[in-house]
Amino acid sequence: MEKVIAVLMRTDSNDEWCARQRGPVAEALLNLGIPGLSVNVRDDAVRHSLMTLTTMDPPVAAVVSLWTQQCYGDQTAAALTLLGAECEQLAAYLVTESVPLAAPATEPGCRTTGLANIALLRRPADLDQATWLTRWQRDHTSVAIATQSTFGYTQNWVVRTLTPGGDHRSEGVLRCRRRQRSA
Repeated sequence: MEKVIAVLMRTDSNDEWCARQRGPVAEALLNLGIPGLSVNVRDDAVRHSLMTLTTMDPPVAAVVSLWTQQCYGDQTAAALTLLGAECEQLAAYLVTESVPLAAPATEPGCRTTGLANIALLRRPADLDQATWLTRWQRDHTSVAIATQSTFGYTQNWVVRTLTPGGDHRSEGVLRCRRRQRSA
């Protein structure tokens, strides 16, 4: 089984578009026979969170994780074509997945409790891969889990880019955090 992460970038990701991704688009992906699917959208419930930062233009509107038998097969190609039609720019990556802290299970079609915070990071140019992985996976992860009100933590190390022109990200992190309420 392989995991593919698709990053959908779009200027306007209003709630109607977000509902389409969680509904008809997710259903179409599952109808392709995708064995596993996770859809994270930047909707009104989280759009103005203090944890929402972006440096990409257009900004990330959704991150879709697909589990498939072949990242290079017809099923994945059809899924990426479908997702590409939903956004201005699509970047897809084959990743390895580590789960230092499994998030609680959610019902299909339901949102997670709190905030699913996704970070798309690059390895700093002055760090070799071994040092970067040690700092990220060994040093930082335990601190993040212990100090950031985290109840789920998934690491995705990018093996390779699957879409033309996509920039190579070295990692993606999905942290599930309790949402902080302002007083």
